[in-house]
Formats: sequence, C-alpha cells, structure tokens
Amino acid sequence: MQVIVEEAHKRGLAVYPWVWAFCAGFGKPGPVLERHPEWAELNRDGGKQSPRGDTFWLQASRPEVRKWLVDVYVDLVTRYEVEGLHLDYIRYEDEAVASFGYSPYTREAFKKEYGKDPIGFMKYTDDYQAWNAWREKQVTSLVAEAVRRVHQVRPGLVISAAVMPDLFDARRSKMQNWKHWADNKYVAYVKPMIYTEHMDTFRRLAREGRALLEDHALSYPGIYVYNRDQVMSQIQAARELGVLGICVFSTLHMPQELYGQLAQGPFRTPASMPHADPYGGAVALLRELNNRVQVVIDGGGITITAASALLDAVEEAEDKLRDAAAGEEPDVKLIQEALEKMLEAKSIAEKAAANGLLKPEALKRIDEDLGRITSLVRFGLYQATEVPYQEPSPAPEG
Repeated sequence: MQVIVEEAHKRGLAVYPWVWAFCAGFGKPGPVLERHPEWAELNRDGGKQSPRGDTFWLQASRPEVRKWLVDVYVDLVTRYEVEGLHLDYIRYEDEAVASFGYSPYTREAFKKEYGKDPIGFMKYTDDYQAWNAWREKQVTSLVAEAVRRVHQVRPGLVISAAVMPDLFDARRSKMQNWKHWADNKYVAYVKPMIYTEHMDTFRRLAREGRALLEDHALSYPGIYVYNRDQVMSQIQAARELGVLGICVFSTLHMPQELYGQLAQGPFRTPASMPHADPYGGAVALLRELNNRVQVVIDGGGITITAASALLDAVEEAEDKLRDAAAGEEPDVKLIQEALEKMLEAKSIAEKAAANGLLKPEALKRIDEDLGRITSLVRFGLYQATEVPYQEPSPAPEG
C-alpha cells in the first residue's frame, strides 16, 4: 500500500482505497470467516453461500463484525496518507438472488426489538417492510460509524461508496439507502454502478441519480468496460447530463490501447477532483465558460451586446466565488451572490436566444455548463453547512 501511495503522489494522483464491507468472499468464505465462522450471515434456507457469484456475507448487525470493519478502515487511513476511502458491498445480498439475514444471531437481534422472528415473514406485509427497514438501518449505521471513527483520526477525509444505481431497487433489494447517506453528509460522492451497454438505460440512471442527490453529494456514474466505443460514448453521455465525474471499472478489463485513447480524448487535460475543491473547481469551470463565450463571439454565434452582459455576469460570479473561498471558512453570503449571478447569466443567455441573438446550440452548451457549475457550488455549500439529522423516507414495500 505504501508503494501505491508514494508512486501515485509522485504522479499527482490521489489514492482512495477500495474496501469491502459485508461481502466476505467469492467462491470461498474468505480469511475473515475462516477465522470467525460464527460471523457468517445465513440465507433463508440456512445456507452461507449465495447462489449467484458464490458470495459469502457477514452479519451486519453483529457488534464484533462492525467493530472489526471500522477498525480496519481506521487503521488504513491512519497508517497511509490516502486522500479518501471508498466503500463497496456496503449492503445486503440482492433479495432477488437470495434473502440474507437469517443467522440465529441476526434473528434474535431483530426479535429483541420487535418481538417477532423474521424467518416467517411474507413479502409485501407490514412485518416484512419493518424487517427491511431494520436491515437497512444496520447498513446505514455502519456507514455513519465508519465516518465518525475515520474523521476522528483524519478530519474531513473523503468517504465515498459504490452503490446500486436504482435507489428504489437498492433499498428494496439490497437495504442500501444511499440518498440518506448523502442527505446526512456521510459520503461526498457515490458511484452508481451503471454497468450496462444500453445507452438509454445508462442515461436514465445517470440522470436520476444526479437528481435524487439534490447536490447534497456528487454522483460519478460507474462505467463498465465492455468495449472502447461503449466507454467513450458513456463518458460523453455523462458529461452531457452534467455529472462532474465518472468511474471506469476496471483496470482488470481495460485493454492497453484504451488507456492511450482516454488520455488523448476525454482526459487529455489535467483534471481536479470536484468533491475535493468545489469552489476552486467552479471557478475553473466559470473561466472555461468565459473562454467558450469568446469562441462563440468569434464564430458569430452571439451578438456583442448580448455577449457583454453574459460575460459580465459570468466574471462577477467567478470573482465572488474566488473571494468566498479565500478565507479559512467559505463566505456563505458571497457564495449565494455568486449563485444569483449564475442565474442571471442563464437568464441573459435564454433571452438572447429568444430574441435571435444567440444560436440554439450555443445556448444548450451554456445552459449545460451553468447547470454543472451551479450543482458543484450547491454541493460545496451543503457540505459546509451544519445540517441537522435527516430522517430516511419510509422503506419501500417489498
């Protein structure tokens, strides 16, 4: 791990260790369950192994399991100068594959709270919904505890998570309420695993994920490597939807030539991590928008009068954001004023287009850019604001 950190930092790369939570092994129980077989979660039939993927799972409600997981995370971020921590398998096994949570320990833990044994619950009943909500709570409380303990030793360290892209299905089938994690600032970003070759599905899930987060956290869609054209098309689609980053999974499947194509194509210029410096990122994007408007002027896509008003609003927003971030703590008043200037810029562009002073394709790009920048600023503002605990919405029926 130390070698990875040193070599990455030499190259200007941040390191976010990818750590598993409740999945203990593929094909075999894995070293944790070999040492602690009593920690194994069981499915409804009493088996330890899931029929799909041959996965084995830990008991999410067992205190020893939870303490061991969080201790590992804390040790990792204490020993190594990593920039963040990325949680995976922070969920239950898919209910459609096998319902897990029926070990004697878990059943007894639920029974102590609700007075009933969940083994006999039928789907689509109040009892089963309470059972799902209880299991969801085990997952969420582990996320909250991991964040609390990690931030004790590394204040402000970025926590992120790989999540199922459809929130309804994530909650009903995997007990994973990632919107609740974002609302309570447990995670800075999520990676919805939109592993599909179908562009319509990718666009829909990427759009929905971004909207559901309400700028409380960022969404970086996960793109699986099926082939070169699909990866390139989905990166472009994500950018058109206004998301501020993507994750490509994984290097294991990445053909060597694709590295060069990505470096010469969508990632040909150095990038910053939006979640790490939202205001700095927004300032850079406003500067790019300024340059883009200049190109539109040169190409005759906007009149000088309309461009002048638009550029004034963009530059004022940029100045206010830069000043807002100059102190030790962000200046909330200046940030709000910058957001107002961005709304003004959007209004100026739309009026110019309505009056025939700005070409439709230029308006579309300006709107996309301003939407992306506004989202980033709102994220930064939410993360910097003291937020009272946000209750989760009721668990979906299932």
